[in-house]
Amino acid sequence: MTTRHDQVIGVVWLAVVAVFLAAMIAGLIQVVGNTTASMVYRWAMALLFLGSSLGWLTAYHQSALRRFFKR
Repeated sequence: MTTRHDQVIGVVWLAVVAVFLAAMIAGLIQVVGNTTASMVYRWAMALLFLGSSLGWLTAYHQSALRRFFKR
């Protein structure tokens, strides 16, 4: 049974995934246009932060996400 908490966690998780994918695409476009080491480093750090946040959210709320996507 999906609770309100499961729904909130699922929606937040989907939003984080959308932001992560958008950041990957936007960052890649910027890096292709400006291939300096500074730009590549900033893009890599942003992806590392977003990816670790997504990983933490997935691991910490694994059971809620499982119930959310089963429905």
